[in-house]
Amino acid sequence: MEQSQVLSASLVLSALSDGYEKTFLLPEFQRVRRELQRSVMGFCRSAVCVLILLMYLHSAVVEEAPDEKTVRVFPNDSALLPCSDISCNETVLWVNSSSVVAWCDPSSCHWTEGYQMSHSHYLKGNFSLNITAVNPSNTGSYTCRCEHTSIQEVLLQIINTSTVKVEFDGTAVLPCSVNCSGLAKWTTQTDLLAECDQTSCRSVKEGYQMIHDQYLQGDPSLIITEADFSKKGWYTCNCDDTHLCLDRLQINPLKTQVQIKPGESLLLELDVLDPVEVIYSETGAANQTSHQFCTVDERSSQVTPQHTLRTSLELTGLNESDSGVYTIRDIKNKENIHIYNVTIQGDNPDGEKGFWLPMWGFWSILGTYFLLFVVLVAVIVCMCQKNKYLETQGHRPNEEDSQNTEQEPLATTDELVDTDSSPTANSDETGSGRSEQCIPLCCLSENTSIS
Repeated sequence: MEQSQVLSASLVLSALSDGYEKTFLLPEFQRVRRELQRSVMGFCRSAVCVLILLMYLHSAVVEEAPDEKTVRVFPNDSALLPCSDISCNETVLWVNSSSVVAWCDPSSCHWTEGYQMSHSHYLKGNFSLNITAVNPSNTGSYTCRCEHTSIQEVLLQIINTSTVKVEFDGTAVLPCSVNCSGLAKWTTQTDLLAECDQTSCRSVKEGYQMIHDQYLQGDPSLIITEADFSKKGWYTCNCDDTHLCLDRLQINPLKTQVQIKPGESLLLELDVLDPVEVIYSETGAANQTSHQFCTVDERSSQVTPQHTLRTSLELTGLNESDSGVYTIRDIKNKENIHIYNVTIQGDNPDGEKGFWLPMWGFWSILGTYFLLFVVLVAVIVCMCQKNKYLETQGHRPNEEDSQNTEQEPLATTDELVDTDSSPTANSDETGSGRSEQCIPLCCLSENTSIS
């Protein structure tokens, strides 16, 4: 009877073990089962065995459902999905949407494109999954399994990012179209800038603000006024402790035209605190090339913070061959800060560059020549009229008339008028009409007078 009770208890234990095998941790449960079987077969009665069994089942370590972890990364960045500090001597698999993306066993590791697992880490109990470049198709829920047992759940998300460019001293709006029922706040790596809740908005730092009506409508965007190079960089919007948006503010580079003479110095303003490089590009060259010829890694310790942004780099002893484009570039962020278009030109003592005439000078010279041409035409017309008048009055110059002219004085204007009005005028001899007897003013000699 005792043996049958022991056998019955053993069967109950086996049945229960088969039913709970998937719920309890296998190594611990197997150890418990072996201890119970040895005890039962030795001296226990059936009632005592059942009681001991229930006590062990209650105190056994139960496998809890794995907590889900969230990993948020930027687009195209790498992501590490954690699964470590767990004992598993069998095959470890990573599953995403019912598809196995990577797996490791005691001999080797395998993975699909874009995923990686380290076999050396697997042997040490670290089963983490590395995603080399995250894109939207990689997002979702991932499960780390030891054979058919879930070990870790990981949710992979991509942080919304955008880049906003603005002119120097302009106004920028960093977008974030995500609903937030809690406290929405914008921060940099070191500072809290502005925040909004269901009742109001508050600007923590001058030059940054949020609009409460927009926040209530699911648009907690940040407005930045008078954006300069000290405000460029990354900005994060959080809703309580959850990242909503990550925006990058860029300032368009300043552009300056500079014209100096050979031998003079060129001052290049350093508008940022980050290390910068100066890149020179020659203008007008057949094969235009750019090269770095100067870097500024840090400011002098004697320069106070409020004057740091007003420091400059001086280039001395420049000549005409140094003309070109000088670009101040932020080394860390790979952004152009200031572009100088430099022209170095002397006084041209040798006339090597030719004579340059402004447009107003050209039109002045052209007008002068035109005026001279008009005067010349007027003189020619006047002379022709004078000769024609003399021919009409019968005073064409000849040898006889020239002798009479030397002996007789010139007739006055009154005499000429009387002669013209006489019926015995020389109109018959010359065949000219009255219309040709008028004397042009330009044809009167110095001794001619008009009454």
